[in-house]
Amino acid sequence: MFQNTNKEVLKELAKDNYTSHKSRNRIAILAIALTTLLITAVWTVGISMISTISNYGESAPGPGCEGNINGTEETRDKLKELPQIQWADMARECSRAGLHNQEFSGMDVRLLAPDESYFEHNFVELTEGRFAQNADEIVISDTMAEHLGLERIVGSQLELLVMLGTDEEMAETPITFTVTGYYKNPLINISEIYDEIYTAPEFIGQYNPAMEKIPQKIYVKLNNLNPLLLKTDVMDKLQEACDLAGGTGIGTKNTNSMSNMLLSVGPAVLFVLFIILSGYFLIYNVFYISVSSDIRWFGMMKTIGTTARQLKTVLMQQIRRLAVIGILIGIVLGYIVGNLIGPGVMAQTMYAMFYKAPNVLVIFILGAGFSWFTVYISALKSLKLACRISPVEAARFAPKKKKNLFTILSFALSGMIFLVSCNAALGFSVDHMVERYNMNDARIIHEGSGWSLEEPYKPVSAELPDKIADLPFVTDVNVVYQARMMPDYVETTVGRLYLPSQAEVSLDGPLKNEMEFFANSDKFMSTYGDTGLQEQAKNNRWGLSVQGIPAELIQQELACAGAFEGTVDVDKFAAGEGVIWLAPDSQEVMGRDFKDSVHPGDAAIIGFYDNQGNYSEKEMTVLAVCEKRSMFGTSDISLGNIILSDTLFKKLYPDYDQWISDIQIDTEEEITEEQNQQINSLMAAEYNSQLKMESRYMTRVQMETQKQTFQLIGFLLAGLLGIIGVSNLVNTITSDVFSRKIELAAMQSIGMTKRQLWAMLLKDTLKFMRVSVVLMLLSGSIMSYLVTQHALFTGFNPGLFLTSAAVLMLLVIIICIFMTWLLVKVLNKKSIVERLREIE
Repeated sequence: MFQNTNKEVLKELAKDNYTSHKSRNRIAILAIALTTLLITAVWTVGISMISTISNYGESAPGPGCEGNINGTEETRDKLKELPQIQWADMARECSRAGLHNQEFSGMDVRLLAPDESYFEHNFVELTEGRFAQNADEIVISDTMAEHLGLERIVGSQLELLVMLGTDEEMAETPITFTVTGYYKNPLINISEIYDEIYTAPEFIGQYNPAMEKIPQKIYVKLNNLNPLLLKTDVMDKLQEACDLAGGTGIGTKNTNSMSNMLLSVGPAVLFVLFIILSGYFLIYNVFYISVSSDIRWFGMMKTIGTTARQLKTVLMQQIRRLAVIGILIGIVLGYIVGNLIGPGVMAQTMYAMFYKAPNVLVIFILGAGFSWFTVYISALKSLKLACRISPVEAARFAPKKKKNLFTILSFALSGMIFLVSCNAALGFSVDHMVERYNMNDARIIHEGSGWSLEEPYKPVSAELPDKIADLPFVTDVNVVYQARMMPDYVETTVGRLYLPSQAEVSLDGPLKNEMEFFANSDKFMSTYGDTGLQEQAKNNRWGLSVQGIPAELIQQELACAGAFEGTVDVDKFAAGEGVIWLAPDSQEVMGRDFKDSVHPGDAAIIGFYDNQGNYSEKEMTVLAVCEKRSMFGTSDISLGNIILSDTLFKKLYPDYDQWISDIQIDTEEEITEEQNQQINSLMAAEYNSQLKMESRYMTRVQMETQKQTFQLIGFLLAGLLGIIGVSNLVNTITSDVFSRKIELAAMQSIGMTKRQLWAMLLKDTLKFMRVSVVLMLLSGSIMSYLVTQHALFTGFNPGLFLTSAAVLMLLVIIICIFMTWLLVKVLNKKSIVERLREIE
C-alpha cells in the first residue's frame, strides 16, 4: 500500500481535524479539567489535612522540632556542628517543677529560658511587645493572658511562685516579673493543661544556679530523615546525633510506626487512585465518542496512504493540545478550590491553628503528573481503535453499547461513603462520649496515683472532700485511697524522680506464682523495662498499687474498669475478706492464658507493710480478676493492682488520710460551667499543683468540638466522592444512550412516541442504578457498623442509617428522572430523518 510521508500534510490534517471539532474539544477539555481539578483538589486538601491533623496530634513542647536531646550547652554546640542537624536550640528549665500559682491549678505551667533562635524555629510569634532581655522579665501566651484575665498591657507586673533549688532543698519562692510581651500560643490544643512562660537565660544564674548542673532539653531539627519513611526513622536519627554529641537522652513526639503512618496517608492515596480511575472512564468515553464519530474519516485517511503511526501522531498532537489546556485550567482551579475547602473546613474545627497550605510546586507537579497519566491511559484504547481499523471496517463501524462495571462500583462507593459519613458523623453522640469518659459528674485526681512527679508528693488535705460536699449542688462525695511507701523516689541524671504510688506487699499462692512468672518473662521485661521485679522476687517484697475503695462503689468501678472474670460478693468485699486483682500487665501483652494465672475463688495470702514498719498479713479470697482494662480510663481502680475495701485499707495503713488518690463527686444534675468553676476553685485553694480535675462539663465542651469536626470532614469526603460518582454515572448513561441513537431513531420512525422513549430510557436507567443501590446499601450497612465501632465514634445507629438510606434513594430517583428528561430532550433536537441519515 502507498505510504504518505509528507509531514507538513500531517500537521495540516491534525490542525484541521482539531479546529473542525470545537464542541468535541470543549467537552474533552472540560472532562480533563474536571478530572485534574478533582485530583489537584484532593492532593491539596488531603496533604494539608493529613499534615494539619498530624501537627495537632503531635503538638508538644518544641512544636517546630523532630525531637529533643538532653545535654549541656557544650552538647548543643556540638549538635550545631553535625551535618545532619539543621538547627539546635536549648530550652532551659528554670525550675525542676512547674509554677505553683493558685491560678495555674490543674495545669502544668513551665518557666523557660530558651535560646533566642528557639522562638523563630518553634512558631513563637509576638503579638505585642518584645521578648525578655533580663532575669526579671517574661513574655506570656495569649491563652495564658486570657486565663489570668489580663488586658495584655506591656509593662504590667506578674508574680510567679517558682520552685527554686532541687530535691529536698526545693522551695517555693515568689518572684515579681515585668511582662514585656505576649505571644500567640502554638500549643493551643493543650493550653488547658500545659503552657510556657519565657524569661531570659540570665534567670538561672541569678535565681536558681542549681539548674545549671542539670542537663537541659535541646530541641533539634534533623535534615537527614528519609522522606519515604514518613518520620518513622526519627528515633534512630536522634539517637545517632545524641551519641555523636555526647547527650544524655532523647525524646520525640514522632513515634509512629510505618504501618500507622501508611494508615494515615493511605486513604488520601486510595482516594486519588479512585479519582484517576473515575477520570479514566470519563475521559475515555469522551475520546471514544469522538473517535467513533470520526471513524470513517480515519478509514478514508488510510485509503490515501496514511499509516497507523501517522494517524497516532495526528491524534496525539490533538490530545496533547487538549491535555495542556485542560490540565492547566484544572490545576489552577483545583489548587484554588483545595485551598478554599481546606482552611474553610479546618477553621470550623479544633485543628484550625495547625493548618498550613501545601507547597504549590509540589501540588502542581502531583496534579499535572497524575492528570497527564490519566489522559494518556484514557486515550490509548481509542487511539488503537483509530489506528488499527481498516477502511472497510471503518465504513461498517457502529459504536458498541457500553456499560462500565466501574461506574456501578464508583456510584456504589460514593453512596456507601455517604451512608458511613452520616452514621459516623451525624450519629456521633456527645452524651454517649460524656458517659464513656466520666464515671461521676466530676472527679479530682492526684497525679501521683498513676504518674511520676518532679517534686515530692504532696497529699490532698483531708478537709477537701468535706468542703466539696458542702456545695449546694453536690449530692455525694466519695474518697479513694492508694498506699505510698517511702522512700518514693529514684535518683536520675536530672535529679530525683518521684515514682507513682505503690506499696510493698508479700504474696503467697497464685498471686506470688503470677508475679514470679512476670519477673522471669523476657516478653514482660521487654515491654515494661526493668521495673525491679527480679529483685523483688528474691525477697518476696513486691511494689504494687494497693487501693482502698468504698464497698458501695465497687460494682460501678468494675463496670467502668474493663472486662473481669468473677462476680464480686459486695458483703464479703466490705468485710475485708475479698480482694480484686489487676495484674501489672496493664497492656495485656501476656494475655490471660499463661500458667498459674489467678482465678476467682483462689485463696490469697497478702502481707502489707506500712511506713511505720508494721506488717499485717491477711488471708482473703480472690473475688474478681481483670481480663482486659478499659481503654477509656474512666474507673479509679484501672491504675491499681490490689483492690481492697476502704475499711480494710484504713486498718492496714494508719496514715490513710495522707493517701487520697481520687475524690469522686456526684451532683443533682450534670454540672454547669459555673459549678465546674466552683469545684475547681476549691481544688485551687489547696495550692497543690499535683491535683487535676475532670468533669462531665469539660468532656462535653471537648466532644461538641470533636463532633463538629467529624461532621465537616465526613461530609467533605462524602461530597467529593459524590461528585465523582454522579459524574461517572451521568457520563456512562449518556455514552450508552448515544451509542444507541440510531437504534432509538429507528424505533421512533416506526411509531415510538416521545413518552414511550422517556419511559424506556427511565426504566433502563433505573435497572442500571439498581445494582449500585444494592451494593451501596449492603456495603454501607456493613462499613457503617464497623467504622462506628471504633473508639473515636459512638456506635451504629439503625434509625439514622435507614433515614440516610431513604435520602440516598430519593437522590438516586431524582438523578434518574433528570437524566432521562435531559437525554430525551437532546435526542429530539434533530429530526428522526436527520438522525437516521447519520448511518449513511
